[in-house]
Amino acid sequence: MAEIVAVHGIGQYGSSAARLREIWLPALREGLARADATSLVDLDHVDLDCVYYADLLRPGGKAVGMVPAYGPADIEPGFEQDLLTLWWRAAAAYEPDLVPGPDSLTKTYSPQLVQRALASLSRSTFWSAVPRRVIIAALKDLRRYLYVPGIRESVQAKIATALGPDTRIVIGHSLGSVVAYEALHDVDASVAQLLLTVGSPLGIPHLVLDRLEPPSTAGQGVWPDAARRWVNVAGLEDTVALVKDLAPVFGRRVENHVIRNGLRAHDVTRYLASAEVGRAVAGAVG
Repeated sequence: MAEIVAVHGIGQYGSSAARLREIWLPALREGLARADATSLVDLDHVDLDCVYYADLLRPGGKAVGMVPAYGPADIEPGFEQDLLTLWWRAAAAYEPDLVPGPDSLTKTYSPQLVQRALASLSRSTFWSAVPRRVIIAALKDLRRYLYVPGIRESVQAKIATALGPDTRIVIGHSLGSVVAYEALHDVDASVAQLLLTVGSPLGIPHLVLDRLEPPSTAGQGVWPDAARRWVNVAGLEDTVALVKDLAPVFGRRVENHVIRNGLRAHDVTRYLASAEVGRAVAGAVG
């Protein structure tokens, strides 16, 4: 079993465990360098297992390596529209001079509302670099994991095979933070020195928090017993990590850091290359 188990986020169609490792390792090295911790951790001698599960999120019969040509009409009412609206509100609050806000919204689904949301997001510094089909695919990935029977179980079974007595760190990015968090409720309590979540949507009330397993109670999540320490890093500009501070939701033991990631606010390499992530990794492995 690997010492570091990495769980990727949304939008990894057509990738692989080997390809993810090629992306994550250099970024982790940069984070260690920024934390002045390269003398403590030699990643060439640390096993890193990137668990690939994106293929389990796709509907049957569609090519795994392609993001479908989604358009506004493909955004479903309920979870997908509601989460899109939350991203829109967050983008407008962060850049009010660039992003028109959702002034008079209704719960009623309409193509016009979705069009407004996507058009507004395209003006934000963060979302302007993300193709619409990828935004819609991200909404669908989150919904399928949390709401479609059988998908969560398949993903969790795959993660479980990567965790073992040698595992010291579990890193989850984006949707992968949800997957990693849930996985650490179902394994031996001595597994991980550190749960490291980056760009995490775990704290989003109702849509995500209330769908976690084990379930939250009155807005309070459950600490994963298999993690001795939990460090959460959120980008100030990252609207996917909508709730930046997870401590009020999951307990004061969560060590929370808000960083500046710039244009590529949700990019995993920006997170892994931060000094905050480097210090957390060095503390658990070094």
